[in-house]
Amino acid sequence: MCKICDSPIGLEWTQKLQKGNITVAEMALKFKTTVAEVEDHNLNHEISVAVVPHVKFSEKIQDPDYLLDKVESILDRVERWLDLNVDDGDDPDPRTIDRGTKLVKEMRETIKLVYELQGKFNKGDTYHQQYIQIQGNYNQFVNNALEQMCPICQQKVLEMMEEDE
Repeated sequence: MCKICDSPIGLEWTQKLQKGNITVAEMALKFKTTVAEVEDHNLNHEISVAVVPHVKFSEKIQDPDYLLDKVESILDRVERWLDLNVDDGDDPDPRTIDRGTKLVKEMRETIKLVYELQGKFNKGDTYHQQYIQIQGNYNQFVNNALEQMCPICQQKVLEMMEEDE
């Protein structure tokens, strides 16, 4: 009896593992199993699923939630990448911080562009409030990253961010 196969979220997590979005250890923790059990599940078990009809990309992008989910997914990966490269205990490499802040800034601009292209800013407060929330999350992320740095590195990063604006 496999806890992962029996779980309603087993398929979703198995797919995340196979795509490399999560680690075996994360999955073991989630399902309260050992790493060996997760590896056995991944190699030897199949989870049957209903066939989901293919939806054209042109139809998917009509849904604002689809676009936002995709952008959020990319932003999460950027944040994880930056966390891995900043939280190693040493002073972070300024190039890594620069790349990470540029990627996060680009994601923020992409979200804004998607909303503008869809005309969402003019259709009500909800989308504008979501954008403001994303902007706040970006600012919080930058502040958290800056806290990990020495004052000299902080100043360099802030100067690079000002140059990019």
